Amino acid sequence: MSKDPYRHFEDDAEAPAEAPRATNGDIDLVASTNPFRIYALRSDYPLDVVLTPGYFDDLGDVGLGKHDEIRVVANHGGVGEHALMTVSEVTKHGAIVVSLLVAYQRAG
Repeated sequence: MSKDPYRHFEDDAEAPAEAPRATNGDIDLVASTNPFRIYALRSDYPLDVVLTPGYFDDLGDVGLGKHDEIRVVANHGGVGEHALMTVSEVTKHGAIVVSLLVAYQRAG
């Protein structure tokens, strides 16, 4: 008994886990001025995950632009990691590149 050579292979192997991504529900516009906008983002993921390339790529509908600021509370369900980021680049393919400006630590 031979297997069909055109069978669907998804059942034979696990699909790779998708990388964590921000959603439109995670981010809100806080202030809008002429040169840039300030956003607030709350994430259940730790800060090192939020900083991974591609994390912000699904936020194209939000309208993030170069030099916009993002105030972040990462690991929201846990200790909470606070940071300030800026949008370094939005590519023509929709990739959003952010840079960490400051990561805050709680005193005490």
